Amino acid sequence: MMSTAAVHLLQNVDLNVYNIWRKILEEQEKIAKARLAAVQVYVDEVEKDAKAVKIAKQAKTKKYLERLGNVQKDLQGTVAEVGRGISIRLHKVRVIQISYYNHSWTARSGFTSTKRPRPTWFGTRPRLRRTRPAAGRRT
Repeated sequence: MMSTAAVHLLQNVDLNVYNIWRKILEEQEKIAKARLAAVQVYVDEVEKDAKAVKIAKQAKTKKYLERLGNVQKDLQGTVAEVGRGISIRLHKVRVIQISYYNHSWTARSGFTSTKRPRPTWFGTRPRLRRTRPAAGRRT
């Protein structure tokens, strides 16, 4: 499809095939360059908008990362405090259990010493004698 400018130019020039094609191609090249310039203007506008959005996103990300870092530090401190509290509580419970065991053992046995007897494999000698089969009997 030829534009009106191309038809006007063709009327003033020799009408051979070479000149016609050359004029058509020149007109197409002008149209393509105009379209390319319009696209370039559009790309430049989009780049400006995208740059502003990118800068805003980077600023928000930086701010949120700083907040997240502060929250994480606070959380780590809280977890450390809870861990220390748990270990102190467990230590107190162990001390109470040990002291209760020692007091109950000394009360039962009548000993005043805090030294506990060493546990043995069979318990006590009388119990060992009870569980041992009598000599000479075969079962």
